[in-house]
Amino acid sequence: MSREIKKLPSQKVLRELFTYDPGTGILAWRISTGRGRAGQEAGWLHVSGYVYVGVVDTSYKAHRLIWKYVHGTDPKGLIDHTDRNKTNNRICNLRVVSEGQNNQNKRTYRNNLSGHKGVGWYPRRNAWRVRIQHDGRVRLVGFYADLPTAIAARNAAEQQFHIQAKN
Repeated sequence: MSREIKKLPSQKVLRELFTYDPGTGILAWRISTGRGRAGQEAGWLHVSGYVYVGVVDTSYKAHRLIWKYVHGTDPKGLIDHTDRNKTNNRICNLRVVSEGQNNQNKRTYRNNLSGHKGVGWYPRRNAWRVRIQHDGRVRLVGFYADLPTAIAARNAAEQQFHIQAKN
């Protein structure tokens, strides 16, 4: 499933409306508008955990606006927060990735008993099952008697199958 990605305003418009501090990741209003006052941080925290900013009657994820503000072009893919903190919009924390690469950088699910992605207890075998998703398919890595061995197998599978994102 691919996501619909909105075309961003031009870099010229963004630089007229905002200032950006790469050290803090904060996008602030350059001028006072109906949305905010000059110097005030732009945007709001959405229920999704991302910061959104309204520009010309359209809301955008702040990290996408920041990418265009800094680089001048729309990102060719999704923007990933390398530290998984959705509000950390420092440019050094942002990278362009494919949807698959973005999924590789997800947190573990709340109900994960092992604490590691792709490693789960499989009661039928009385063992830890290790799986990894690659090219849209879930691949079975194997079954392991102890958790440290299962984690090591998952890490090896990540090295084999997961492509590192380019900044």
